[in-house]
Amino acid sequence: MPLRFLIYPFLFYLCLSQDVIAENCPSSTDIRYRLVPDAYEWTVDEGITLEKLLSVERLISVSLENNGEFVSCKYEVEKQFLKLDGLPKKEGCRVVLSDGQWITTKTGRSICDEEDTSECLFSMSCEE
Repeated sequence: MPLRFLIYPFLFYLCLSQDVIAENCPSSTDIRYRLVPDAYEWTVDEGITLEKLLSVERLISVSLENNGEFVSCKYEVEKQFLKLDGLPKKEGCRVVLSDGQWITTKTGRSICDEEDTSECLFSMSCEE
C-alpha cells in the first residue's frame, strides 16, 4: 500500500480537528502579515485604526474570558495597549487551555502566567 494512502487521511484529520491543534495569540509579525488564525472572529476596540493595529510591538498578556467564550490578546503599541479578542467562528465551540502555566479565577477568567506569553497555548473544543 503506498504511503500516501496513510498520510493523506491523517493530514485531512489534522486540518479538520480543531481540538487537536494548539494555538497561541498572533505575534506582532503575524499581525503585520495578517496571519491570524482564521478559526476565530477577531475584533479590536472601537477607534483602533488599521495602521495602529499593524504597528503592535509585542504581546504582553493572554487570557481566556467568560469560561472560554473568547481569547483576549493584549499588545503594547506606542506606549499604549491594544486588545485583540478572538471569538470562535464555529457555533458551539469554546476556547480551552492546552499548555503553559495559567491562573484561573472564580469569575471564569484564565490568565497566562508564563514569562514568555507565547508559551500559553489554547485550542478550540466543539460540542459534537
